[in-house]
Parts: sequence; C-alpha cells; structure tokens
Amino acid sequence: MQLIDEAQRLKNPSSVLYNVLKERFVMPRRLLMTGTPIQNNLTELWALMQFCMPSVFGTLEQFLSTFKEAGDTSSGCDAAKVKEQIKTLKYILGAFMLRRTKSKLIECGNLALPPLTEITVIAPLVALQKKVYMSILRKELPKLLAFSSGSSNQQSLQNIVMQLRKACSHPLPFSWYRA
Repeated sequence: MQLIDEAQRLKNPSSVLYNVLKERFVMPRRLLMTGTPIQNNLTELWALMQFCMPSVFGTLEQFLSTFKEAGDTSSGCDAAKVKEQIKTLKYILGAFMLRRTKSKLIECGNLALPPLTEITVIAPLVALQKKVYMSILRKELPKLLAFSSGSSNQQSLQNIVMQLRKACSHPLPFSWYRA
C-alpha cells in the first residue's frame, strides 16, 4: 500500500514526483491525504483521483467533458446544469473521499480545541512591494476589465489575485520587475 501525506503536491500530472510515484512505485492500493483536494480546478482534482484509481477515472479529456460545467461557474453556463454536475461530482467523490470537518469532529466529541483567538495586525507594504503591486495591476488591467464585463474567465482573475498576494508577501520573486 502506498500512503502519501500532503498529496496536494500531486495535483500536477506532468510533475516529476507524480510520474515517479505512479510509474516506479506501482502499488495495488494508494491512499492520499490532503486538506485541499479541490482547490483550483477540475484538472487538479482529476490528477489526484486518477493517481489513485486510473481505471475508474479515465483520461483528463473524458473527465473534463463530463464535468465541464461544474468547473466553469461563469455566467455563461446554465445554472441548473452546473448545480446538477456539482451534485453528481460530489456524489461520485463521496465514495472515494473521507471529509472530516471540524464541526463533525466536535459533534462526535473527538475534538477539543481552545477558543479561536484572532489578532489583526495591519502591516503596510514597503515601497518595493507597492511598486510591484501597482505594476501588476497596470499590466493586468485589460484582463481585469474583461472580467468585469464578463468576457474573461474566473481562472484568469484567480491568477491575477495570486500574483498580487505574492507581491504582498515578498516582492523579490518578481525578477521581471526592476525598480
């Protein structure tokens, strides 16, 4: 049996880790543990499920064609069809996933946590962070305007937001930016 913790590292089926574990360590059973099985898109979900049970989940193209509306929540899709595909996907995944939420564990008496304490500390951006942040906004302005008019997809917006978050964390990974 193959047990993999932090399985979110396997969300890219083209990664070296994914292929080495799948091809060189062939096991009759595979168990993945992750706190984020569905984080970004259906391709990542398929990669995890296909890693565990390739004969059940088939090719990426088959999976995406079956659940394409569930992965696209933009306004151009039929809301009823999207809802139905999400319901079907949850039903199928229910057979393969054990989802233990904090509320369920408290309900069973298996979790005793101290009360949550949150402290908000406002930390202003340093000059370089501000410059990188504004540079990203200027560079991505056409995409942001396209999204607001409904002609761009949600994934594009998520990518822009992720870049902005990275700039807030630390500006140095943006080697393309020269102050």
